[in-house]
Amino acid sequence: MGECCDYGLTRIVEPADAMSKHFLDSVSVLEAWPELPESGPAVDVGTGAGFPGMVLAILFPSLSVTLVDAREKKIRFLAETAESLGIRNVSPLHGRIEELVSEGRRWPAVLVRALDKLPERLRDVHRATRPGGKLV
Repeated sequence: MGECCDYGLTRIVEPADAMSKHFLDSVSVLEAWPELPESGPAVDVGTGAGFPGMVLAILFPSLSVTLVDAREKKIRFLAETAESLGIRNVSPLHGRIEELVSEGRRWPAVLVRALDKLPERLRDVHRATRPGGKLV
């Protein structure tokens, strides 16, 4: 597996900045939704480098997370990372949420952290949420 910076996944390179802006920010989802780990499968839309989906999957091995991103290199990195670390509860998936929704895919937990053009994509992200599910 190549070094993380070989992939150009994030502009944040300082460890302290990465801790607060990526890792702690990922865990902050639990402030809005403390019962997330027990809510069923989740999807991280526009996962990028795996924030928050990969972080939450590592912290909660019982939580199954689909990591969706339109950039294949990011999904390839996440698949290699999950395999090398033995993380079995993530499913990296190359694609766009609107395509998955049109295929009928829905999740009880939908996570969105830094999706571009969110106002335009909000309809599709909302449609990815199962009835009774939650969008954070």
